[in-house]
Amino acid sequence: MGQILVINGPNQIGQPGYQPQYYGTESLAEINKRLAEQARSAGHSIDFYESGSEPELAARVRAAAQDGTGVVIINPTHLTYRGFELRAAFEESGVPMIEVHLSNIFRRQAFRHHSLFSDLAQALITGAGARSYEYALDAAMRILDDPDANLHAY
Repeated sequence: MGQILVINGPNQIGQPGYQPQYYGTESLAEINKRLAEQARSAGHSIDFYESGSEPELAARVRAAAQDGTGVVIINPTHLTYRGFELRAAFEESGVPMIEVHLSNIFRRQAFRHHSLFSDLAQALITGAGARSYEYALDAAMRILDDPDANLHAY
């Protein structure tokens, strides 16, 4: 059994009128409920953290290195391209991380194409809508079950 932490930066996933063409209409609470069921049925524990404050997110990542978290799944939202403090926290923590985005960031504005996190990530999952989280959770569980898992052969 392993501990998984799902972190969400400031977002409005599933809020009425919030760009459903990119983010869908499913709420973050609905996504989290499905992830919790998926993780628990596979014998893993999962926790969720969301904040609009980069220092709070960075503090939670640093705490993950101390609390037994085996893998972090993060949707950094707009911090993807400007979250230098959050990036530093991942570099310091050493906890394996999977970056996730609901929309395909490479089919959007050019400023979204660069991520401060992808070179640190075990995997980058982008453009699969709410299922991006499910795919990220599946990859996280593979890492927990076999730290040497080859995600490239996934």
